[in-house]
Amino acid sequence: MSTAPPKVFISYSQESQTHSDKVLALANQLILDGIDVQIDRYVSPLQGWAVWMSQQLQSGDFILMICTPTYHQR
Repeated sequence: MSTAPPKVFISYSQESQTHSDKVLALANQLILDGIDVQIDRYVSPLQGWAVWMSQQLQSGDFILMICTPTYHQR
């Protein structure tokens, strides 16, 4: 009996290209490890970003928030 892989929504601050690239590298590694990853870099939602993000928050098994120290201070 096979089970579906966990679905992980990655939300991250987009303060620099370097940070965004590191988050994408993490997402790609998780996919290689068999995780169902949802991240904005893989989609262009017709319903708009706000609706897409809301749907991901509702349907994800896990929500991974990745923030820079600057974002955390705000």
